[in-house]
Amino acid sequence: MMARIHLWFGPSYTGKTHQALLGNDPISYFELEPNGFKRTGLPESENILVHRFRVPLTNLDDEGTVQVTQRGEVMPTLNYKLQGWQELYGNIRRSLRTDLQAGRRPVIDTATRLWLIVRQAVFQQWQDATGQ
Repeated sequence: MMARIHLWFGPSYTGKTHQALLGNDPISYFELEPNGFKRTGLPESENILVHRFRVPLTNLDDEGTVQVTQRGEVMPTLNYKLQGWQELYGNIRRSLRTDLQAGRRPVIDTATRLWLIVRQAVFQQWQDATGQ
C-alpha cells in the first residue's frame, strides 16, 4: 500500500478534522491543542486512538526587556530557558512510529502546533548545547 499525505486547510471550525477522522481504517489522532478531539463531535472508539499532548509552559514570570538599537528602533526581548520540548517531540515521534507500524492512519491536529513543537525542540537542543 502506498503512503498518502492529505493536508486540510481552511478557516477554523469548518470541519477539517472531523472530515479527516471519517472512514473505516484505524486512526491515530494526535491532539496537540486542548479539546481538539472534543471539537470534532465524534466519540472516542476502538477505531480512533487519541493521543493527547500538551505543550510545556514558558516562563510567565519574566516580563522581558525593551532595548533601543543604535538607530533608535525599539526592540523588545524575552529570553527564557526552553524545557520539555525535546521530550514532547520525542514522545510524539515514538507514538507516531508505533502507530504507523500498527497500520494506523495518523491525523495531526494541528500541523501549525506540530511545527511549533519541532521548532522549540530544536531551539532547546541549541540552548542545551551552547549553555545559552
